[in-house]
Order: sequence, then C-alpha cells, then structure tokens
Amino acid sequence: MKKLLLFVACACVFSGAWTQPAPTPLRVVIFLSPECPLCQNYSLPLNQLVKKYSGKVQFAGVVPGKAYSAADVNAFTQKYHIGFPIFIDSAKTQSTALKATVTPEVFLVGPDKKVLYHGSIDNWIKDLGMPSARPTVFYLQDAIDQSLAHQRVRVPYNKPVGCLINDY
Repeated sequence: MKKLLLFVACACVFSGAWTQPAPTPLRVVIFLSPECPLCQNYSLPLNQLVKKYSGKVQFAGVVPGKAYSAADVNAFTQKYHIGFPIFIDSAKTQSTALKATVTPEVFLVGPDKKVLYHGSIDNWIKDLGMPSARPTVFYLQDAIDQSLAHQRVRVPYNKPVGCLINDY
C-alpha cells in the first residue's frame, strides 16, 4: 500500500498535478473618460503597450461614474481602436479603492494585488494645456519592464495630469 501511495504521489508531482499555480500576471488598470482629449490622444500609446506586453500583462480600462452609457464607451472603443476591455464603474468602487483622481491615470498592480506604480503614462503632458513635443520618460513602460524583470519599481508614483474624475 505504501508503494502505491508513493507511486501516486510521484506521478502527481511529475505530471504537474501538484505544481503551484502560475502567478497571476501583472495588470494595468487605466482610468479613462471618453470625452477627455488626453484619453483620446493616449489611445495609440496604450494600444502599443498592449501589443508589446501581450501574454505578460493584462490591461483593462475603467470609466468611472454614471456620466457615460455603454453606447458612449463602445463608440469611444471603436473610434480609437482600443485594444483592451473597458468597463463602466458607475458606483466608482474602483476609482475610490485605488484613489484615482483624473483620466487618464494608470495603476500597475502586481500578482499579489499590490500597486507597484500609479500615475502618468509618460511625461508627454507636464500640465493641462502644456504638452511637450514628445515624451522622453515612459513611467508606465519602465515600471512594467522593471516588474517583469523582478526588480523594484524605481519610480512608483508620478503625479497624473488629466481630466478630473467627476462626482456623479
């Protein structure tokens, strides 16, 4: 009987039946507003990140509040060719939990659900109405690369600039 149990235990370990589950991948949560010009302008860089990190990082958009209907969000998704799912958070539970204040604002969340980075996508916008010619620092991309390399995120926060999340 002991030999049979040992055989079954070895078979389970070597077949993978008792292996640890794969860790949940990194997640990027992006707070968006369909009417925010910055959200519209960041659709291309965000889609490029989705392609670059396909299979390694999950991306999801959140539209906080009750201001937009599913049709509004769908129209935004189609017009800007958004390559990741977008959800409406009418009760603003996600924005409240993560303390999001503007759109676009991003959060990189690790496998343990700890926020590894949050803030701006890059340094293209210094302040509202003050874009630079092009971004030179890529905060979100750097945070993802560092996390995938099992390194500490060197810049865990950068003040986001964008359209305020409304109270309704």
